[in-house]
Amino acid sequence: MFQIGTGFLGDIRKLAIVSAMFLRPQMFLKLDAIDLEQVNTFPKKFKYMMLAQVALVTLTTLITLVFFLAHFPDF
Repeated sequence: MFQIGTGFLGDIRKLAIVSAMFLRPQMFLKLDAIDLEQVNTFPKKFKYMMLAQVALVTLTTLITLVFFLAHFPDF
């Protein structure tokens, strides 16, 4: 509920949080943030799709950062 209306960066943050829950479910189990049964029943196809999106966003961010540093050294 606290992430509603945060725009594009909020959407990326929500995707990253959910993807992290699939990558490291044991860590979130300790926090009582997820139910392991729901993680196990979630379709693997969608898990990989979410992880691929996070990887693409990370790669795009790194490429953009390198571009800015190369073209604007005072930035």
